[in-house]
Amino acid sequence: MTRSADCPPSQQRTTETSFAEGEVTSAEDAWKEAEKEDDAQDNHDGLTGCQLLRQVFAGVMVAMISISVSSSSAAASMLPQLMSNESDITLTTLQGTWFATAHTLSGTVGLTLGGTAVHHLGPRRVLLLQALPTIAGWLMQALANGFPMLLIGRCLVGACTGLSLGAGQVYRGEMASPQIRGRLVCLGGLFSNIASVLCFVVGYLLPWRWVPATFLIVFLVPSALGMLLVPESPYWLMGKQRPEDARRSLLKLRGDPAVAERDLAIITESCKSRQKALTPRELAREMKKPSVLAPFLTVTALFFVRTMAGIITVLTYMVVIFRETGSALDAYQSSILLGCVRMFNSVCSALYVSDRFGRRPLLMLSGIGCAATTLCMAVFLFCRDAMPDWAGWQQISWVPLPLILMYIVFFDFGFARTGWIVHAELLPNRVRSALSLFIVLVHFISAFISVLTFPYIREAFGLGGVFCTFAFFSFIGLLITIFCIPETKNKRLETIEAFYTQRFGGHQHKGKG
Repeated sequence: MTRSADCPPSQQRTTETSFAEGEVTSAEDAWKEAEKEDDAQDNHDGLTGCQLLRQVFAGVMVAMISISVSSSSAAASMLPQLMSNESDITLTTLQGTWFATAHTLSGTVGLTLGGTAVHHLGPRRVLLLQALPTIAGWLMQALANGFPMLLIGRCLVGACTGLSLGAGQVYRGEMASPQIRGRLVCLGGLFSNIASVLCFVVGYLLPWRWVPATFLIVFLVPSALGMLLVPESPYWLMGKQRPEDARRSLLKLRGDPAVAERDLAIITESCKSRQKALTPRELAREMKKPSVLAPFLTVTALFFVRTMAGIITVLTYMVVIFRETGSALDAYQSSILLGCVRMFNSVCSALYVSDRFGRRPLLMLSGIGCAATTLCMAVFLFCRDAMPDWAGWQQISWVPLPLILMYIVFFDFGFARTGWIVHAELLPNRVRSALSLFIVLVHFISAFISVLTFPYIREAFGLGGVFCTFAFFSFIGLLITIFCIPETKNKRLETIEAFYTQRFGGHQHKGKG
């Protein structure tokens, strides 16, 4: 029997009575109740071969058209040449800083418009519309005749990245079958890392103008054409009361009429509350419900701490970190090495890890591993600063490199890939479009804070203090996972939403604290 997104009245009354008596249902009990009905239906669609390749093709196109999220690596690859006297455009230190940070700052502008755009236009249409200005932004950078043109192109790409990142996550989460949803969400990280490695290799071998040209030729133009063959999200179509279009979309994505009809019935029930755009007052009313507020705060907190755990800062200042820790690798060699490690992690996540293991074990492994490696790094740096004359430092100068590589491996398997999967799965359907873009905005803002505060923390407490900060936020991420995040592997979005409805009720908490 198809499960509605809302609890039956009798269940809601029971939940509210329980709250009134001051009782709180445990996460384990609520999840077991949700699983009883979930186990009654087969979460494995039975799709194989070419049928699943339809969804893989759509996921690949979305990942490629959202590839500009890797433009931070493009800037890191271009800046060494742009700030040298041999370049036809020479940037000052201040101009280089603005060029590097403009992408993150302008991305927040796109994100503020993204939620409304996705809700009214649909995630596929938003991805298609942002492709043209994205291509124009990269083309401006490739053909720039001075710093203003470089900066405008960079800002244009950043604003479009804000649009595409949120729309891409919503689309992949809504179009995928439960058994491969984790793999498809991980495709974004996989192609992002492929682009990072490619742009560093191109920057190492060719003039800087070939870096933005590579994004155009390899990723953006082919994916813009490929997106013309990808159907709109069936959730969005059903929410707009277009059942026949939703049926055709599911048939294209599933390739099996029986599976498409079954999924259409499930989506019809879950999209009843998504038939019109939420006004700010309606969104505020929804946010007062614990069943909506709880997953929203959980995902928001996870995104903040995962970013503050330092991955973007490490990648941005990797040359400074390697130089200060005594590594013999130069800028491009260290970037290519770390990029290859991340690409290998992405391949493992997309093909095996994400849907083989649960979300919670991977997030907990990431929290433990990142906290341990960054804490060891901090201890090493503090000891080296306290005893700089010890002769043995030269013999163990290799220690920081494997620690950083291990940190990246632990981060990628949990906080990086699985964090995006949780983002796509936990948010309730009726507010997913509105809230998912806000969470990505939190990601951009926390990334800006992390990168901006690095030199100040380093100056005040040394590089060891920076890694202590990373260890602290990694540990907080572990606690959030243990106490707040349910296991969602192979669960339908409707079942995940029912878990929070059963645990907190569909209405605002009015009982005793």
